[in-house]
Amino acid sequence: MPLVLLALIAVVFLTGVVTLAMGSKGWHWGTIAGAWLVLLAAVGFTYLVGMLAERERAWRAVIATYQSAIAKERDAMVRDKDGFLKADPGNDGKKKSVAALAKEQVRWERVRDRINTWRGRSWEKATFQPPTNDKAGSITIEGIDNPSINPGAELFVFDTIGIEEGGRFLGVFNVDAADKNTFQISAAIAPTENDATLWAKPHDEVTIYENLPIDRWLAFYKATPNGDKKTDPEDILKDLEKKLREVTSHEEPVADEEVGNLVSALQNKEIAPGLYWATVTFTQPHVFPPAEGNAAEPRQFEPEDTATFDLETAKDLEMAGVVSITSVVSRRPLTDGDMAMRGSSVFETNGKKLPFDVNGMAFIRRMLTSDIGAAEAMTKQFKGALEDLRSGQIQPGNNDNKAIEDDLKDWQKDAQAALKTADAFAARVREVTAEREASEAAVVQLGQALVKAVTTLMAEIDRRAPAPASPPPAG
Repeated sequence: MPLVLLALIAVVFLTGVVTLAMGSKGWHWGTIAGAWLVLLAAVGFTYLVGMLAERERAWRAVIATYQSAIAKERDAMVRDKDGFLKADPGNDGKKKSVAALAKEQVRWERVRDRINTWRGRSWEKATFQPPTNDKAGSITIEGIDNPSINPGAELFVFDTIGIEEGGRFLGVFNVDAADKNTFQISAAIAPTENDATLWAKPHDEVTIYENLPIDRWLAFYKATPNGDKKTDPEDILKDLEKKLREVTSHEEPVADEEVGNLVSALQNKEIAPGLYWATVTFTQPHVFPPAEGNAAEPRQFEPEDTATFDLETAKDLEMAGVVSITSVVSRRPLTDGDMAMRGSSVFETNGKKLPFDVNGMAFIRRMLTSDIGAAEAMTKQFKGALEDLRSGQIQPGNNDNKAIEDDLKDWQKDAQAALKTADAFAARVREVTAEREASEAAVVQLGQALVKAVTTLMAEIDRRAPAPASPPPAG
């Protein structure tokens, strides 16, 4: 309370005391007591009113401060000298209103959803009971009543734990029956002994995918600035949206002195094509006619135009004096996990089927198992016939002795060849099994790398949350 108000109350009180003392002569004592009580009550009331007014004034100041702070954070506005809200003149564009931040959130969520399209529908909390020879398996998806998965669908099962703790790709399974969020399953690919051993281990929680995750460069893109200089989040978002349109992420530059060796290796078939790409600048006009059977317009380039070709094509154009190579990058080859498991025979170019098939691991395993079984049966038959002959159970006639001895020698040779064949098949089975296990481990490891990259991206989103500059790409 201001000292002036306290002084005024004191003056009024003293004036009342003096007035009452001078004018109370001859009054009844009850009247005097009542007068004193009225004077004290008036002073007390005046003091309480002053306290209440001071409290209201203080709270109005606090409320005005909060309202100004809310307006600054929510609307990026401040009060002028007249108390009216206006745009903050000290805002350098880094402070945004809540409405602007909401738009930013929508943009970042679209970017996140676009990046996460590699995974399709998935459920992270599920229980898994593997199928056995005499009992069907089951999958129960927690936290959802009906995930809309019908009999005949396929589910891909991964361990939730990390690969360093033994997490693996557990396999693909057919849905035989569905009861809300519980599904009866059977193995889509005949399991091996390794699969049976893996399934026998406890699996407290697994992750279910409706489709095998797609390997994409964009899924592993990291929105990290280059160098030590701090980068505006808006620049990172623009760059990421540009990558979404161009889909040219995950590129590593190749040193100029290595280009010649790479071209030689490509020509000698020492490395696979499609791993190295070159950005070129045309030095003279050039036209690429469409492929045979393709009705597209010819591709025409003028001097100073830029384009990207595979390294072999770019080098041929450079040797012809058509282009100059400005940079070379390596791109991680994309893999298709489902095709690696099952293979495919549908490969066409220009409407014509290519003269080769891609055999998946499951088909190769069935062929090797069949060949090994046939070789073992033949070896067993040869050994049995040899033992029967040596034990005298077979008594050849005198005229047939020589022929049988010749056959015996041939059988012995065939038996030795069969044993070598069986050993070769067994070695091949071990190689294929090791390759399959390495592929399964790679799938899990890439999935974890993706989760880590997406987590990093989301943390960056929450921390920076920049403003929109252009609408996100359609699709």
